Amino acid sequence: MQLSEMYRANTARTSDADVVERVVGRTAIRQRVSQLQAAAASSIDLFVRDDSMLRGPGENVEEARALARGVRYRVLVETAVLERLGIVGTARTSARIGEEIRAAAHLPARLVVSDRASALLWTPPDDPGEEPTALVLHAGALLDLVVAAFEQHWRLATTVTSEGELRSGDEACTDTDLLRLLLLGLTDAAAATELGISLRTVQRRIAALMDVAGVGTRIQLGAEAVRRGWV
Repeated sequence: MQLSEMYRANTARTSDADVVERVVGRTAIRQRVSQLQAAAASSIDLFVRDDSMLRGPGENVEEARALARGVRYRVLVETAVLERLGIVGTARTSARIGEEIRAAAHLPARLVVSDRASALLWTPPDDPGEEPTALVLHAGALLDLVVAAFEQHWRLATTVTSEGELRSGDEACTDTDLLRLLLLGLTDAAAATELGISLRTVQRRIAALMDVAGVGTRIQLGAEAVRRGWV
């Protein structure tokens, strides 16, 4: 069952309160997200959709506190989120403090998993005027299913940048980030903005990489980059 289907099936239920809780309203949901982060001892896993109502960078105090005490964050964002400025720089900085960012074209729901012991799951209401409703899941089969779904999406996602690539200013690093951004669907112009280089430089580097890979199209370049382990 898809996470979104599971969410809709369970929001209508009022029983099994020990396993599933309902939280209504944006303020209440944000508070529960903060509580989950504050309670985490080892890990937080997140799905961040483009329409996410989570706080932006610098506004999430509990995330900063959790990272400071050694909690590992794995953040899976929708590709559209990458079009916001600074994602590459954010990914590099985050990797240094224990947060890894990956991307996927689409995520089925918004999700926060704390220590694999509890999770909060929610989707946008059908009517934009309605308050959102979230599910808080505790130990049980539903939580196990959500954790497994996160792991599956995480394995299939594309890494934005990795801890082993925290160099800056060299062409190899730029090429790796460029390939990842193109594989994630960003335009040349958006990739240039993210990397802080000119559009002409992006196009020149893509042409050079195609020559090195011995391919004639960008699709072939992406496949060859994956095969060769460039990304």
